[in-house]
Amino acid sequence: PFKGYGMETIRFAREEPNLFRLLFLRRREHGEFSPTEHHSADIRRAIRETFSLTDAEADELHRHLGIYVHGLCTLIVTGVSNVPDEEAARLLGEVCRALLIAQRVPRDNRTAIVPGKDVDAGALGGYIAAPGK
Repeated sequence: PFKGYGMETIRFAREEPNLFRLLFLRRREHGEFSPTEHHSADIRRAIRETFSLTDAEADELHRHLGIYVHGLCTLIVTGVSNVPDEEAARLLGEVCRALLIAQRVPRDNRTAIVPGKDVDAGALGGYIAAPGK
């Protein structure tokens, strides 16, 4: 249910990048709803029924997938990456599966850790530490 909606959103971003920017990539006034807000209840219900989730689990999955779709769309409309539909469909399927698995695994306090400046950033360490960049 969400995959079809997500794919249509990605196609919309690809075909109408300026309209997508206007609708989704602007600051909103407090209390102003997203243009897709009226579909959210139907999507969450479909997710809940399809995957046998509680309301809270369906809401969490919907939120995560919405963030992921918005990220893919942003990559497309900004020209950072032109993710083809086949790849987008595969990525959405994989992230949905991973999120469903994560919901079944007991929570771990490590997921809430916010890395500080003293955390080893690996290959990015030199870039982060470089002055003026």
